[in-house]
Amino acid sequence: MMISALKRVLPTSAKRRMKQSKVVHRLYRDGRGLRARPLFMNIELTTHCNLSCRMCSHDLLPPEDLGHMPFDRFRRIVDQAEAFPGIVFLLFGLGEPLLYPRLPAAMDYVHHRFPKAPIGLSTNAHFLRGDMAEAVLNCDKVTISLNAGSPETYRWLHRSDRYEEVTDDITSFLELRSRSPFYKEEKKPFVSLCFLETERTLCEQDSFRRRWEPLLGDGGEVYVKRLVNWGGAVDVSALHRKRGDTASRYPCIYLWNSLSVDIHGNVYPCMQCYGRRRSSALCMGNVGDQTLAGLYCSDSLAEARRLHLADRYSQIEDCRECDIYRLHRNIWFRLPLPLSGRRWL
Repeated sequence: MMISALKRVLPTSAKRRMKQSKVVHRLYRDGRGLRARPLFMNIELTTHCNLSCRMCSHDLLPPEDLGHMPFDRFRRIVDQAEAFPGIVFLLFGLGEPLLYPRLPAAMDYVHHRFPKAPIGLSTNAHFLRGDMAEAVLNCDKVTISLNAGSPETYRWLHRSDRYEEVTDDITSFLELRSRSPFYKEEKKPFVSLCFLETERTLCEQDSFRRRWEPLLGDGGEVYVKRLVNWGGAVDVSALHRKRGDTASRYPCIYLWNSLSVDIHGNVYPCMQCYGRRRSSALCMGNVGDQTLAGLYCSDSLAEARRLHLADRYSQIEDCRECDIYRLHRNIWFRLPLPLSGRRWL
């Protein structure tokens, strides 16, 4: 109750720090049963994408994994989310969600079944115009992967020459949002404009902020994003910004707070599994055979959590070289001596 009351009055920056706090996270985990239900769920609407980005695992997908999620399957997944009160719906995966033919209907269905449930999208903004831009206004949060501050760097990262057109569309979308009643009343959708942190983009970061922060206003942010290697499936070592941090590894929070469902209905604890979906050791099953609630309580997920808390990441192929855990601060407490096999609490 106390945390809920604080969240209503605190500014966005303070809420973000609360989410990263070890103490607050432990209170939240104990109070709401973090181990009993996920906080958010990725639903992969499509695996079609118009780009071939050098830092993405999309190019690893075989032809048989390219397609759209059948709408009946989408509705079944959303219906089963009733088992997870308060869940956030993230309607994206390895594809570009704005290419999903029934995206507006998908968002409408979520709002119909769960009127208060937040909806998030992540897009490259190549189709963020016209009717689709109007539809996206119904989201609570839109993450836009621009990632670069110049046409040359954008071409290098995304292998696309449409930087100017995309930035024009983003600007037009922000202007459209400013006239929306959703934005005037609730500052929605919140827009997170991504800038990818690499050795090559580093010199553009300040100018990127100067250009976009005034346009984003109170209802948005420039999000400086670290590269991830998609469960070790993508070699991004040559792109990384060189850092001095040498912190040891810690358990990945995604095993406790998320679910990801691909276009075929296969369920994983983390979206990073999408890049190796045909061989993923973390696939818990399919929504055609079991309910989401049953899959989330599966023995395979419990075993993965146990191995993470024991510092035995190498025993899970998907996790062995994965670096997604670094996107969130360490909220665990390291034990001075192992306790029943655990190194973390």
